[in-house]
Parts: sequence; C-alpha cells; structure tokens
Amino acid sequence: MSTTQYQVLVRNGSSDLFVASVLGMADCVGEGRTREEAIAKARAALVDRLAQGDIVTIDVESNEAVSATNVWREEAGRFRGDPTFEEFVTEIQSERRDPDSDEPAP
Repeated sequence: MSTTQYQVLVRNGSSDLFVASVLGMADCVGEGRTREEAIAKARAALVDRLAQGDIVTIDVESNEAVSATNVWREEAGRFRGDPTFEEFVTEIQSERRDPDSDEPAP
C-alpha cells in the first residue's frame, strides 16, 4: 500500500480549540482541545473524502494552456458592425445605474 503525504495547517481556534485544515481540501477540517486531536479529526475527514473518489494527476501541454487563455482574444471584436450593439450597451448601463431597483433606471 502506498502512502501520500498531505500538508495540514494547525492554528488556534476560538474557545481554546485547535483547528487543523488539510491544505487544498476545504471540507477536510478537524477541531480539538489538543493539536493531536484536531489533526486526527482532519485526517479522518480526509480519509472519508478520499473514500469517495481518487486524486489523479493530469498533464497539460504548455501550448494547450496558451490556447485556452487566448479564447477571449479570439472573441474580441465579435460585435463589430452589429447595428444593435450600441442599444445593448446603453441598456446595460441603464441597469447598472440602479442595481437595487426592479425597474431599469430612467
């Protein structure tokens, strides 16, 4: 059986409790009157979480990451020449002027 190490942040909580949080796993937290108790509870939460699935590692080629970030650049100018675009922008600006109202601002 292989072992994987996880980093745990242990800090002082409220009411003389310690809080242990598994980094990167927001729902894997334990509280206890001692550091050891908090860590044991965080470990139990992590074991329960891992029982529901697997952590896998994936590879992403550097050129894939670059093309994914360029999606917005590819969309630039999409509405150039659209005769209704100015009306659309005006309507959005009107809505933003009075965000608490159900009715558009005049």
